[in-house]
Amino acid sequence: MSVLLLSTDLLFASRVSQAARTADVDLRVVADTDQVLQHVTDECSPHLLILDLSAADCDVQRIVTAVRRSPSPARVIAYASHILGSLLQRARQAGCDQVLTRGQFASRLDELMKDQCGRESAG
Repeated sequence: MSVLLLSTDLLFASRVSQAARTADVDLRVVADTDQVLQHVTDECSPHLLILDLSAADCDVQRIVTAVRRSPSPARVIAYASHILGSLLQRARQAGCDQVLTRGQFASRLDELMKDQCGRESAG
């Protein structure tokens, strides 16, 4: 698996899923922090972790801490609505590699997936 998405927004997750399919990137969608932590500690940990900060159970600090302790740490991108500034700030403070508004994330989705595909080829 190469990309893991934490989201409970099924409509938006399907949009991310379509971008992943187009870029020929494997995507797995999970709904809570515990599921993310389980995948991060797996031997087949993701290369990219995308966090929907507005998901009810998204503990960004706990997730980033676990990712950074992983033998092969994933890149972490977090996003939320621009009106949820405190969540975006918390993600920056937690050490996410990239923190975007939902609009920024949506507009760069194809680029992010293609970039992930390129990273896998180079790696």
